[in-house]
Amino acid sequence: MMPRTLLDEVKAEASQKTGIPASRLLISATHAHSAPSCMGCLGVNADETYVPHLKTKLVEAVAASQAALSPPSSAGRWPRRLTSQLFADGCDAQTG
Repeated sequence: MMPRTLLDEVKAEASQKTGIPASRLLISATHAHSAPSCMGCLGVNADETYVPHLKTKLVEAVAASQAALSPPSSAGRWPRRLTSQLFADGCDAQTG
């Protein structure tokens, strides 16, 4: 679990760094029993040295994801089989 305040700070920093609006960023996480805690719960306090490290790494991950974006390989083209089926069904391939 990550506290809302941490996530909001990460989204604000990532938005500033990438230009992606914070409202368009979604952070999802699972858990690990071997990682330090980033929030106090279940009788464990947040690790004060881990939280800033985690925040930095999350912002870096958003920026790296944006940097790795590329256009789809079939940009602007529909597979022939799909196009044929759409026309057979009366759908316009340009407008969907």
